[in-house]
Parts: sequence; C-alpha cells; structure tokens
Amino acid sequence: MGWKHLGVAFERTGRVLNVTCTPLGRKYAAPKLLNHVTAPDVIIWSAVLASACLPGVLPPMVLLQKTGGVVQAYTGSGVLWRDGSFRNDIPSHELRASLNVQFTVVSQVNPHVTLFFYDRDGAIGQPPARRLSSVWRGGFVLSALEHFLKLDIRKWLRLLRDLDLVPLLFGQDWSYVWLQKFDGSVTVRPKATVGEYLRLLRDPTRWAGCWIGW
Repeated sequence: MGWKHLGVAFERTGRVLNVTCTPLGRKYAAPKLLNHVTAPDVIIWSAVLASACLPGVLPPMVLLQKTGGVVQAYTGSGVLWRDGSFRNDIPSHELRASLNVQFTVVSQVNPHVTLFFYDRDGAIGQPPARRLSSVWRGGFVLSALEHFLKLDIRKWLRLLRDLDLVPLLFGQDWSYVWLQKFDGSVTVRPKATVGEYLRLLRDPTRWAGCWIGW
C-alpha cells in the first residue's frame, strides 16, 4: 500500500474507500468521514490505523496526508484521531451527502452492538415473533420484554447524557456507543457465543483464520 492516499486509490480502481475517525479532546466534535471527496490527500494506512484506535487498547494517532509529494499531519478538525464508531458507526448521512448513497448494507459485528441488537424484521428463516390475526406466536412475550428492557436502558442512558452526568472512561463519553444508529437498510450480524466474547482481544489463530476467509 505504501504512501498511497484516498484520491489515488479512487483514480486507479474506481472504488470508493470510506473510513470514519473521531478527533480526540473535543467532546462535541463531529466524526469525520474520509474518502476521495472529503479528504483525498489522507494516506490510506494512516486512516485505517486511526479508525482502529480504541481507548484503553490502542492510543490515538495523527492522521497523515500527502500533498505535493510531502507527507505531513492532516489539517482537519483534530490533531489526534481515534475510532469513528464512538460517534457515528454507520455514517449514513455523510455517505448520502458526499456520495448520494440511498441504501446501506451493514455487516454489524461490533460486540457491544450484537449483544443488545433487536432485529424487528427478523432474520432469514427466523421471522419475528409477532401477533398474527388472533393468534399469539410462540416467543412473542419474551421478544416484547427484551425490546422493552433495551429501550428502557437507552432511555435512562440518554437522560444521563443530556444532563452531562455520564462519567468519562479513558477520557471518553461512551454513551454515544449505545445511543447511535447501528443498522442499515439491510443488516447482517453474527450469533456470538460467550466463548467468542472471552477471546475478543486475542489475535486470530491459523485455524480461526480459515473460517473467516484468510
């Protein structure tokens, strides 16, 4: 990949690469959608690394851009950048504004999302448990209770955020991690097991890599 930037990648392949990053140290700063339109000079590997900087796991880093053959710090809205999913995991509005994207297919694998995700439309071969005519389908009560509890948690978390009472962890307000939109026009998500959560921060083994297409 070298020092290729987003603009060059689009010119050579015709494909659009989008990376979302959030500036550090600015509580209300909006995330930045990086692509060949909004930030054509940003170096690809720099954007990818910055988007993976999770507080407590990887420190934030400086975004780099290449202008006139000279590599320098990106002159955007922040000096240090981190994972963009803190504010905008699915940048639907930004994609619509810069690329006129109308529909999104989301592969949602964030562990904190899949655990609390409620799929109101059901999955393939697993339709939602709803009332059909005068018959209550099996599992409706548990499904409704699950949805109620998740909405109640989000309600209280939103109240704490609006009152500025959410404690900071690693200098970050984590309320946005649960209060933003995580689905798209079509959302695909895995069924995670407890064992997979315990191995969350481990490097994948050669055996596991075979299953995910490495």
